[in-house]
Amino acid sequence: MPGKTPRIRLEGRFGELLDSGMRMCLLDVETSFHSLRKSVEGIVGEAASTLFFESGFRGGANYAQALVRNRAMRADEAGYRQAIREFSEGGFGAFQIRELDFAGGRACVTCREPMAFEAYAALTNHEVRKQPVCDFTRGVLVGLLAGLSQREDLGGYEESCRATGAPECVFRIDQEEVTRSAAIARNLSRGATPPRRP
Repeated sequence: MPGKTPRIRLEGRFGELLDSGMRMCLLDVETSFHSLRKSVEGIVGEAASTLFFESGFRGGANYAQALVRNRAMRADEAGYRQAIREFSEGGFGAFQIRELDFAGGRACVTCREPMAFEAYAALTNHEVRKQPVCDFTRGVLVGLLAGLSQREDLGGYEESCRATGAPECVFRIDQEEVTRSAAIARNLSRGATPPRRP
């Protein structure tokens, strides 16, 4: 929650940060992440959105499963709410769950201020995008829900994005076929192609 002290407990020895046994690191969003994003886009074009989504998805799902294994989180609606709170506390943005149907695998998550880190990276580098840009975040939000609910059929799209001039980032999570159709109907190239999962 805004204004509160983060509750994330990090462990580790000098040179590493561990959260539930998973190694983490701090990364400069404005320069390092943005440069990484631009380099990947320059090499693979629009496929960058799928690569960032898939990376976020795998990270979110693995993180949720590790917390459940370590009994630090429950695999239920309360666990997803906790996971979103911890994602926010990690500096990724101030995310709020607007709608959640845990059993149905559906959610709407928003982020206004502080904005999602990917939108922040774009805007602080004076970029206004034509398409939503928060692909890693979208992947994490879907991955957290998929990891906690043990569902493999979930997808997501970013309905609106601060990097396009919208007042908030809005992420929709549902079954892949539903989110793919919704993304196509909204002319969103990101979210229309499902990731390939092994």
